[in-house]
Amino acid sequence: MAQILTVVSLVALAGLLAWGHSERLSSWWVRARVLGRRGSAIELEPLERPIYKASAYDFLRGAADLTFGVLILGLGFFMLMWLIATG
Repeated sequence: MAQILTVVSLVALAGLLAWGHSERLSSWWVRARVLGRRGSAIELEPLERPIYKASAYDFLRGAADLTFGVLILGLGFFMLMWLIATG
């Protein structure tokens, strides 16, 4: 019974949220039906991101930081398991 109430409440919430945006949703669905595909109704713009070129120093520094971070987490996990097994 609780699952049915959860589903009903989610549907009601979705209905209330859609009610406020009904004009935008209806225009989107009309465009989707006209174009024949749902995904093509959304106009996406390509992201313009600059390409970051890291120096060798930055790359090696990051690799070393990652290595030591994994090592520290691994040792911490090992000590926790050791404590649980012997404690």
